[in-house]
Amino acid sequence: MRNELLIEGLGTERVLGKLAREHIPVLAARRVQKNALAVTVAAKDSKKVFAILRGSCYNVKKVRPLGAARVRAAV
Repeated sequence: MRNELLIEGLGTERVLGKLAREHIPVLAARRVQKNALAVTVAAKDSKKVFAILRGSCYNVKKVRPLGAARVRAAV
């Protein structure tokens, strides 16, 4: 199960380095706006991402679940 998170702020490419230092695997990442990055992580790591980026200057939003979690949310 995976979750897609939207991260907004200046220098969003540095988020990938922060997550790598904390051993959070990023399954996919794509730039959706100039200052926004859509990041896909495992569902079990979503809370960790929020905790890591809480004290920084980034806004993090859970966009949607992906995979089996998306089917479960629709039912």
